[in-house]
Amino acid sequence: MKSTLAMLVLIGCVETSEEPTATKVEALDTTNGIFLSNGLNLPNGFTENGIQLGNGIQLGNGIQLGNGIQLGNGIQLGNGLTSPFYAPPAGSDLEKWIDVDPPMRKRILKYLVQCALPAGTVVQLQYRGVIEVLGEGWGNLGPSIQQGLMTLDDQERVSACMIARTNARGDIVSLDLFGPFPGFDSATPEEVSTYSYVEAAFGGNLFQSDPFVWMFPQAGDDKCASRACQHADGSCDCGIVWVSSSAQLLADGVCTRSGVIQGTTEQYYTDCWLEWPDINTTNVITTRIVAKPLGAQCATHAECISRFCDENHVCAEKRADGSACLADIACVADDYTGGHCIFGTCAPAQPLLAACEKGSDCKSYNCTGGVCKAAPGASCQSSLECTSSDCYQGTCGARYVKGTSCTYNWQCASHTCSKAKAKLSLTCQ
Repeated sequence: MKSTLAMLVLIGCVETSEEPTATKVEALDTTNGIFLSNGLNLPNGFTENGIQLGNGIQLGNGIQLGNGIQLGNGIQLGNGLTSPFYAPPAGSDLEKWIDVDPPMRKRILKYLVQCALPAGTVVQLQYRGVIEVLGEGWGNLGPSIQQGLMTLDDQERVSACMIARTNARGDIVSLDLFGPFPGFDSATPEEVSTYSYVEAAFGGNLFQSDPFVWMFPQAGDDKCASRACQHADGSCDCGIVWVSSSAQLLADGVCTRSGVIQGTTEQYYTDCWLEWPDINTTNVITTRIVAKPLGAQCATHAECISRFCDENHVCAEKRADGSACLADIACVADDYTGGHCIFGTCAPAQPLLAACEKGSDCKSYNCTGGVCKAAPGASCQSSLECTSSDCYQGTCGARYVKGTSCTYNWQCASHTCSKAKAKLSLTCQ
């Protein structure tokens, strides 16, 4: 099961009383996303836009009388408002925090409610004399918040859910959430076919005193093109979210995608390790997205059904050979290696000894000194074609020195791979 969101938590959701189940996915329609510059544990003295907090706010704690937070049940105010609710008193830190940007701050609280609380739990907000329905639980990832401070696991799960729904641009993007949690671990084949692209893994903790949250994209797109960082005006600001280059980039860490989505053969990320800070967590949310049609606004190639987001941030058809281009992904695939943008023009992969800029320009996938070359072990007709400058009996040599273990003659600089006297293994002679 799991939850499907149109434009993911990065946007507003309509109220619904149904929870996602293994047989039915609850769709949450959204309109714009949240953007977080800070965590959700704000200390006494915290200042933002000229507003200073007195005692501070810990939004990971569902019972804070001074800020009018009561997410447990059975408490009734004199005006008839019954918990669970947020009812910040006049002058309270929660009221000050909402005052900075009421639409966005209400949306953040709504997504907190949706991610943390069980299905059917309706939370009201009384803000500056107006009572409204804030949101309704569906994720049940942080139920401990109803008793007070969330447990560490609940904090991480709710944080992953909220950050997975971040969108600096405020665009509408259809998202699906998966993870190793009840309600997020199953789907139908039709569902994963609709939400076909595995976008990213999300995790971290918004509620600790030193918050750290992250996004590991499946594809190695520029972080400034991701929905976590790219704003409508084209500027790049990821706020509190740290964005890796790729979910499999070992320099930053690595995520393991081994959880099988029940009812399908698809997988989700089950744990992520970050090199810095040293974090290893299983409280990870994986997002899948619906690809956008041609002509739609886009930030990354992964968003488009064509898998190409052009220079104007529009989903476009890939370009034929002879068309202008800036990157390989703009070009129609000529063969199994994909498309090729060579010196600014889409073209077929080049043969040996042709001019090149990068390895993907070449059929051999090896560009050395601006020329397509063949690596050791590849077929050749002349030594000029080989990176080793050695073509031996139709195979590029490796030029192993004497005494190196070998299997074939072409591996050795001497072109002789054999057993020396009293030796049991083959070595270059």
